[in-house]
Amino acid sequence: MVIGNKIGGYLKTRVLGLTADKAKCVNCMKCTRNCVMSLPVQEMVQNNSLGHSECVLCGICVDSCPKKAISFTVFNSR
Repeated sequence: MVIGNKIGGYLKTRVLGLTADKAKCVNCMKCTRNCVMSLPVQEMVQNNSLGHSECVLCGICVDSCPKKAISFTVFNSR
């Protein structure tokens, strides 16, 4: 994710990332338990900062969320 964002910024392209709606989150912790990188996803949702440098954008947190609080989004590069 870090390399992709750096290249995207250099090329002025759009980049893939995650967003969350913490109002939809019911704190079930399924996203954190299922994260293959062992990231504190539920905490990241509550802090509205899903741009973790170790996230590989596998989408397991998106798929495991029963309330669809986490989703993929395309951002303009920085």
